[in-house]
Amino acid sequence: MALWAAATSGEEDFRGAVIATTTDEQAAQAAIDRAVDGSDKTFSKRTYEGVDYQTSSDGAAGIVEGFAVFGTEPEFKRTVDAARGEGLGSVDRFEEATGRLQDDRLGTFYLDVRAVLDQAAREDPDAAQQLEQAKRLFPFDKLGPVAGAFMADGERLAVDAFTDMPEDGLPSGLGALTGVGSTPLLGELPGDSWLALGSPDFGPSLKAIYQQLAGALGGAAIENQLRQELGLDLQDDVFSWIGDVAFFVRGTTMDSIEGGAVIEVTDSGKAKAAFGKLLGLAQTRGAV
Repeated sequence: MALWAAATSGEEDFRGAVIATTTDEQAAQAAIDRAVDGSDKTFSKRTYEGVDYQTSSDGAAGIVEGFAVFGTEPEFKRTVDAARGEGLGSVDRFEEATGRLQDDRLGTFYLDVRAVLDQAAREDPDAAQQLEQAKRLFPFDKLGPVAGAFMADGERLAVDAFTDMPEDGLPSGLGALTGVGSTPLLGELPGDSWLALGSPDFGPSLKAIYQQLAGALGGAAIENQLRQELGLDLQDDVFSWIGDVAFFVRGTTMDSIEGGAVIEVTDSGKAKAAFGKLLGLAQTRGAV
C-alpha cells in the first residue's frame, strides 16, 4: 500500500491518493461497488484515459493497472497518468534518493522538500515572500529530497533517512546539531530508553549558529532584553559551559513516557552560576 499527497496552500482539504495492490481485480472492483452502493454520497461513473472509475463530491475510486486507487479526483487522474509511465520511478531525484536505502526494508517514504516549497510559493504570494526571507537563514532550495526506510529485526523498529545538503549551504555549526559525529554521553543514558539522540560540542555549535544568525534575527536586541529583564547572559549562562548533549525518551505507556537530557559541563563555575539563575527564573515563573 502507498499514499501520496499533493502540495496545497494549507487552507485546502487533503489532496492525494491511496494505492493498494490487488491480487484479484474483479474482487477489488466488487468491493468498491459495494462501498459505493452502501454510501450516502451520490456517485457517478466516469472514464479517464480508458480507466473506468466512480466519483462523488468527496473523491474517486477505481482499478488502475492492477491497483485499487482511492483519492481526490484530480489526483486519481494523475495516478492514472503515472501508471502509464509518468511515475516517480522515472524521476532521477527519486531514484538517487531511494537508491541508498536498504533493500530489505518494510516500507519507504519520500519527501521532495524543494518541490513542496516551490508549489507553496506559486500558490501563495505571502508564503513566497516568507520563504525568500527564510532562505537567508537556511537554504531550503539546496536541500535534496528526504528518503527513508522502515525496518524491523524482530526486536526493534528502526527508521533510516537520508538527504543531501551541500556543506557550504549549512550555517556554521549546524552539522553538529543535526547529528554529525557522536558523543560518549549516549552510553550514559538509561538502559530502557527507546529514543536516544546525541550531539558533540553542542554548546560551541549553538553559539556559532547564534552568532551567524544574530544579525538576521535581531540577536543583539534579544540578548540585551534577556539580560535586562531576566538577568540572563547567553554568552556566560548558556554557551560558555555546555559541551556534548544527549537526549532520551523512555516509557512503555502514555502515562509512563518521560524524557530528559544529559549535558557535559565544560566549566563547572559558570554552570553552577547559570543553574542558580535558571532555577530562580523557573521558580519565579511557576515552572517548578
